[in-house]
Amino acid sequence: MDLHGCQGWIRQAAARAVELVKAFDRARSTIDSAWQHAFLRIANVPGATEVKAYFGGSRGVEIVDVIAHKPFIHWACGIAGQICDSLQSARPFKVALVELNADLSCEMKYEFQNPQRWAISRLKGGSGLPAEY
Repeated sequence: MDLHGCQGWIRQAAARAVELVKAFDRARSTIDSAWQHAFLRIANVPGATEVKAYFGGSRGVEIVDVIAHKPFIHWACGIAGQICDSLQSARPFKVALVELNADLSCEMKYEFQNPQRWAISRLKGGSGLPAEY
């Protein structure tokens, strides 16, 4: 594998990840102003990219309504797909999780094996928080 080409893919993925985090923060401010934690989960599944978002705060847990926030979710799926595509040859991942905190610190984590990691659900007693949080 060409190391120079690999570095280009990684730089491209990093730039897209920064763009995604900034847009998620802007969207978060319009969706829930009383938040403490926000998570954006990206699942790289065959033939598609899935995005789910969650906000937690004084009012409890809120999973972002995909229909009500369709423009952001659709855009996020596109950028997430670009991140997945740019890392596919270098280091393909199954799931990524963006975590924003009230102090505006953020972290983006990647899972390379388990496609169910950090699942966000309220089904079957789920809290709406990413699994393992």
